[in-house]
Amino acid sequence: MKKNFIVFIFSIFFLCSASLASAAPFGNFSASDLDGNIVSQDVFSNADLTMVNIWGTFCGPCIREMPILAELSQEYADKGVQIVGIVIDAVDNNGTAQQTQITAANKILTNANAKYVNIVPSYGMLGNQLRVVMAIPTTVFVNKQGEIVGTTVIGSKDKQGWVKIIESLR
Repeated sequence: MKKNFIVFIFSIFFLCSASLASAAPFGNFSASDLDGNIVSQDVFSNADLTMVNIWGTFCGPCIREMPILAELSQEYADKGVQIVGIVIDAVDNNGTAQQTQITAANKILTNANAKYVNIVPSYGMLGNQLRVVMAIPTTVFVNKQGEIVGTTVIGSKDKQGWVKIIESLR
């Protein structure tokens, strides 16, 4: 009986997770990148598929996979795929930018040769798009229309792992 209950709960969780991920909108937002330029949901219209990697400057797995993401960004640039980062700890809980974290993020990105857009989340993003992030790195994929496609990936992957996911969504 206990085993059946656990299977039932897992099935409900899986079904709910799958339905949330299929063509759900990422949502409207306005924020800035690490250089202070305004970024909105229009960023998704620049590519057929956008890999949105939510990471933090304190996260070892995030930092270790950054060179992989940099390579993928360059390799897929002409194939309709882009990467956008969101630096979750670049702001405090009130959405106030934390210059120390922004400086750290820029250093990490420079060391990894990661030249793609990285967003400093706005207060609105903390309450909307990022409120469900429970662990980092968390990665979602968004199509040109701003809809989340595929499933949310929690944790880092090696290059082949990311290539497999990207190719399945292109």
